[in-house]
Amino acid sequence: MAFHKLDLDTWERREHFAAYSGATACTYSMTADVDITGLPEAARRRGAPFHAVLVYLFSRIVNAHRELRMAADEDGAPGWHDVMHPSYTVFHPDDETFSCLWTEYDEDFDAFLANWRSDAAQYGEQHGFCVKPPVSNCFNFSCIPWVSFTGMNLNLSADRSYYPPIFTVGKYHISGGRCLLPLAVQVHHAVCDGFHAARIFSDLETLAHTF
Repeated sequence: MAFHKLDLDTWERREHFAAYSGATACTYSMTADVDITGLPEAARRRGAPFHAVLVYLFSRIVNAHRELRMAADEDGAPGWHDVMHPSYTVFHPDDETFSCLWTEYDEDFDAFLANWRSDAAQYGEQHGFCVKPPVSNCFNFSCIPWVSFTGMNLNLSADRSYYPPIFTVGKYHISGGRCLLPLAVQVHHAVCDGFHAARIFSDLETLAHTF
C-alpha cells in the first residue's frame, strides 16, 4: 500500500481544496434511493451474505476513483492511497452494541468474500469498538437495516482533514416493481464535489445490475 502526497502547486483542485479546507471547511451529505433490483437474488444465487456483497460493491466504487481514496498524512498534507479497504459495522444483538471491522479489499469477489468470511469467523463475535488492529487506508460503511430512511446526516467533529467518504445504507424496499436501497453519502467538499458524489449513486446502480 502506498500513499501519494499531492503537489498543491499543480493539483487541478488546489483552489477548491483551499476554499473548503480552511476557514470555510465543510462536509456535505446526499441521500437517495438506488435501484438494486435483482441484487438480493443474485447474492442468494452465489451463496453470499447480502451485507458482504454491499461492502464489496462500495469497495469497487471507492477503488475506482481517486477522489474517494483521499486522506491526509501525519503532517496533515493531502494525498491518496493506492488501495482503500472497507471498514464496516457489526451489530451485536445481545447487548445492542456494534463493533468496527475491516476486510482486505480484493477486486475478485470470491477472494474478497473469503477475506470477509475469515474476518467474520475470527472477529465477528468479539465485542468492543475496534476488534481488529486498524489500518489507515480504510473508508467507512455502515448499515441501518431496520428503517428505509429518506435522509441521513453525520455531524463530524472539528477535524478538518478527514477526507474518505462515509456510506450508510438502510432497509431496501419494493416500489413499482423495483428494489430500492436508501443510500446516504457523506463527503468532504475539499476533495469531492456534487458531480463526484452523484457518480457514486450511478456506479452502485450499474454494479448492482451487473453483479
